Amino acid sequence: MRPYLAVISDSFRAALASRVLWILLAVITLCLAGLAPLGARRVLSSELKLFDFLNPLGLAQQLHNEFESRQPSPGQRIFRLLDPSTQKALRDTVEGAAPEIDEVGFRLRGLLSDLNNLLNRRDFYEEQAWRNVTLNDEAQELMDRGISNLSDTELRRLNRLLLESAYSGLIAVSPPTSLQLQYAGVDINGPLPISGEAFQQVLRQILALFMYYLIGVAAVLVAILVTSPVIPHTIETGAIELLLSKPISRIFLFLAKFIGSCAFIFVNASYLIGGLWLIAGIRFDIWEHKLLLCIPIFLFRFAIYYSVSALAGLVWRSAIVSVVVTMIFWTVCFSVEQAKVRIENSWIRPHRIVNIFPAASGSLVVTRDKSVLQWNADQQHWQELSRPTNRRSFFGRLFGFPTRGMLGPIYDNRGDLLLSADLPFRRGAGTSAGDFLHAAAAVNEWQRVAVAELPSGTTWLGSDTHGNVIAVAQKGVYRLDHDQIQVVDRRPDDKLFVDLPKFGVVYQPDDRKSWTPRAATLDAQSDQLAVWHGRHLTTLGTNGAGEYVLKNQKQLDADDTTATLALAVDTVLVARHNGQISLYDTESLEPRDQLRPESDNPPRIALAAPDGRWLGVVFRNGRLWLYDADQNQSLRPSLAGQGDISAAAFHEDQLLLASGANRVRQYQTAGFRLEKQLAPKMELLDRLYYYVALPIYRVFPRPGELDTTIAHLLADDQPAEPDRKSHDLEGARMAVDPWSPITNSLAFTLVVLLLCCAYMHWTDF
Repeated sequence: MRPYLAVISDSFRAALASRVLWILLAVITLCLAGLAPLGARRVLSSELKLFDFLNPLGLAQQLHNEFESRQPSPGQRIFRLLDPSTQKALRDTVEGAAPEIDEVGFRLRGLLSDLNNLLNRRDFYEEQAWRNVTLNDEAQELMDRGISNLSDTELRRLNRLLLESAYSGLIAVSPPTSLQLQYAGVDINGPLPISGEAFQQVLRQILALFMYYLIGVAAVLVAILVTSPVIPHTIETGAIELLLSKPISRIFLFLAKFIGSCAFIFVNASYLIGGLWLIAGIRFDIWEHKLLLCIPIFLFRFAIYYSVSALAGLVWRSAIVSVVVTMIFWTVCFSVEQAKVRIENSWIRPHRIVNIFPAASGSLVVTRDKSVLQWNADQQHWQELSRPTNRRSFFGRLFGFPTRGMLGPIYDNRGDLLLSADLPFRRGAGTSAGDFLHAAAAVNEWQRVAVAELPSGTTWLGSDTHGNVIAVAQKGVYRLDHDQIQVVDRRPDDKLFVDLPKFGVVYQPDDRKSWTPRAATLDAQSDQLAVWHGRHLTTLGTNGAGEYVLKNQKQLDADDTTATLALAVDTVLVARHNGQISLYDTESLEPRDQLRPESDNPPRIALAAPDGRWLGVVFRNGRLWLYDADQNQSLRPSLAGQGDISAAAFHEDQLLLASGANRVRQYQTAGFRLEKQLAPKMELLDRLYYYVALPIYRVFPRPGELDTTIAHLLADDQPAEPDRKSHDLEGARMAVDPWSPITNSLAFTLVVLLLCCAYMHWTDF
């Protein structure tokens, strides 16, 4: 063993002699020294930004109207304190003929500047002006201390809270504290209106990107350039003869040189990543010990590429050729990964089935890009009935351009309708004011038309046993009667020119603060409604007047904000984003069972059979789990497509599953025997993906995907939600295994090293 340790130490002596190690350490030191002065401090939130004006025109109108009313009000007080030029701009904005949004923003920049100046005034508050305004606890606490006793920062915070209270819904609510970035003690721009916890999440994402692009790409490239001459120099004439004159093994000689190069890179990587860990801990109080796990990940990524470099060095005995071959290998790996991802983004994902509806006219399915398809039994393929008007182009899907999300669709079997609603581009909880419910039906050639105006903040849509549409929103539960839905002779753009019916309120919660609905579900038999809102699970039932009344409510210990629900007669299923499945009794909401059938894998869809016996969850990894409510036991039946299921639905005594290239299988729930399958002929891109791109991708090393492993290591202990702001668990997304790139690339590296050892053993140098 001593001779091989001497070979490894000789690698360090060679690096020291060539000053390569000192140069790399100096460069790393300069990078760390440049990042070390970066820091942040918490400050009270006060400064207004232009994006804090949620409705600029509405704010201008309300300020103007309150001033014109001549009654004591916040607007009266604020308007009198504004600069005359700002007052004129507000009047012009309100009295102008439908000003453009950009023009409104331009005119209100003066208002923004004036309001920020008013936050410094100790005479900003007038008791008569704010007498009809309800202040929150924080503002009331500052008021009780006395304005004269407040510091300047506390005064600005109080005045900001006074504005927020007076113009709720027009001015954004700010967190109690914001973060002020600093460099060497000097503030950088203005405070960031995010909490410390949110900033730590952002910083973790920045660290993950830093680890990938700087450490995982640039640093690996430098490491390959630095170590590429090691193997060629080892087998040079004169050097190899001297080494082989000793009683050592050729194979172990090569492995010692390989390990020596890896150890050299390990020293530099440990210094760089360890320094980043110290900076994140000392300057930002983020002692993320998982960051240190990036050291072996980085070393492993280097070893993958260096194994190819070493093989090329053995064969061609040239450092330059080693670098060129390694870069070609890098390019091939990147191309294989991108080819698979681009085909998925442009073809596979948009066309995957995400909803199944056993309609009266035959099975209907909806794809991820919101196209409606129906099975054509004669031609054995899915026939497209309609496509969304805002459907992204091929290139938009190829490069991942964003598109609007959607609530639903849901199926109304009474009217043979598909109902849905578009979500705003901005992330938030539910729809905005002025959004519409859309319907698509065979009588209208399955074109989506606006049929009703949705309540603001709608987060869930459903259809009861009478075909009425139920909307769960931020202010309660609403209903639209089935007879009010008119799709005949309507055009997709009619929503702008006709008066549409509105939903009626059927339930208003007593505690508005705790009512922040994220998910809901209806029982197919009794029209019972279960709503998940933060830490609360609420069940509602109908009375004789058709309104919903509170049956029971339970406050849960978990603080998850995202879940998906299913309700079957006497059992409520709650599937949380962390993979936990909880079962409750519908009447008492007492827990029945708690399971983690797929560990921490997030759920995507929860479903229930009409007869109430079966409940199920489709997880993000494409696996279906079932629960037998009669026998009180979980079940994972042997079903085709497990691991690739994209949609599921119960219909009478049948279970419908979609998987793969839009194949739908129909099973009998009694014994789960395959009864029928709808299997269309594969398109060309489907064949390329399943028979060419995917097999090559699975057998090829994937060092570029180690960033998913790094992101997984830097994430919280709980799995990240798909979209924490929009609280969407059902958005279709391919599951990503953070550990598969390691196992795949490890196998490749071992094979290449085996080839290197064989070449070293059998070649006569």
